[in-house]
Amino acid sequence: MKKVILSIVLLLSVGSIYAQKSNLKAAKSAAEAEKPDFAKAQSLIDEALKNPETMNDPETWNVAGQIQKAIVSEQEKKIWLKQAYDTVAFYNGTYKMTQYMLKCDSLAQIPNEKGKIKNKYRNDNAPVIKQYKGNLINGGVVYINKGDNSTAEKFFGTYVDLASAPMLQEKEQKVDSFATVSAYYGCIAAVRSKDWAYVTKYAPTVIAQGKPDEAKSATEWLTNGYGETKDTVKWVAALKDGITKYPSDNYFFLNLVNYYSSKGKVSDAQNFADEMIAKDPNNATYTFVKGYLYELSKDYENAVKYYKMSTDKKSDYAQAWSYMGRAYISRAMEIDANTSTQAKDYNRKQGMITALYGMAKPCYEKVRELKPDDKSLWLNGLYAVYYRLGTKGPQFDEIQKMYEEQAKQQ
Repeated sequence: MKKVILSIVLLLSVGSIYAQKSNLKAAKSAAEAEKPDFAKAQSLIDEALKNPETMNDPETWNVAGQIQKAIVSEQEKKIWLKQAYDTVAFYNGTYKMTQYMLKCDSLAQIPNEKGKIKNKYRNDNAPVIKQYKGNLINGGVVYINKGDNSTAEKFFGTYVDLASAPMLQEKEQKVDSFATVSAYYGCIAAVRSKDWAYVTKYAPTVIAQGKPDEAKSATEWLTNGYGETKDTVKWVAALKDGITKYPSDNYFFLNLVNYYSSKGKVSDAQNFADEMIAKDPNNATYTFVKGYLYELSKDYENAVKYYKMSTDKKSDYAQAWSYMGRAYISRAMEIDANTSTQAKDYNRKQGMITALYGMAKPCYEKVRELKPDDKSLWLNGLYAVYYRLGTKGPQFDEIQKMYEEQAKQQ
């Protein structure tokens, strides 16, 4: 009885395999007919791609690729004849064809029971991918312009990946400059969709081979990608690399200093700031950061000193002016907190406090002049200064009104 059941199972299995093989032939015939029935071909091949009996057979994936090639070719003929064509079928067909042929090749490279590799597909499929791969870039552009960033990523990423595809390495040894272009635009799409894993994968290609402005952007994207994926070691390394390559770009330097500060490593940040100042003494950002680090340590005198250096180097450095005013007020508040009630000490220190508020006043007024719309840099400070100094009249009334309106909105 068991033998009979076993025989029936074997017969069913053989029948299933035969049916799927028949589906492959029928699918190919439907696609290659004089009047192709692509819907039928696609339906038949989709079943074979999912069926356990045929899903690991390279022939299945080869047929799937050939069907997509036929779809692309039909649309291509319409383009040549200047007829309306199906953009989606044309570009998506190229993408699917490429993926199917790559899968076919990987399965065909698996050694047989004798340990031999008999890949009869590579020589035919490699030239086809090479012929049509430019459509991947054009398709990516179409999708990124539509705002479909995730699909655009797939197109651009696939083009970049082809540079390392085993089936193409034997056919083309030259560096493909379009791979860098694809990586660049793929990263733009990924940044928009916040796909940071994609960015960390493809940004290095742009950094290594892209134009200077592209490489700079990619370095920032890569750094941000490591930060978003919580890879602190690579993030810090990328920040340092960015500082070395682009010393005038504040993004890398400020982020690294903030990292050191947040971890309580202010001395490390100070040393690093000193190194950068030594390399570029005229860089206003480096002295600004040095001042900021002193302010974090509540060394307000040195904070003001370095903020002043920054404004001397860059007179329109609004943030440095704002922070200088803040350092003066912070020092005044520190003195006020430690003032005794004894008349002599009290009067002396009140004079010091008033003087510090007086020094903060031109700082905030300068910031307002430079950044009138960025009230976060000057409104609160200027209100505190005017209030403490007893400023009267329209000048104070204007600031007080702004301050009160801001308070209502919070």
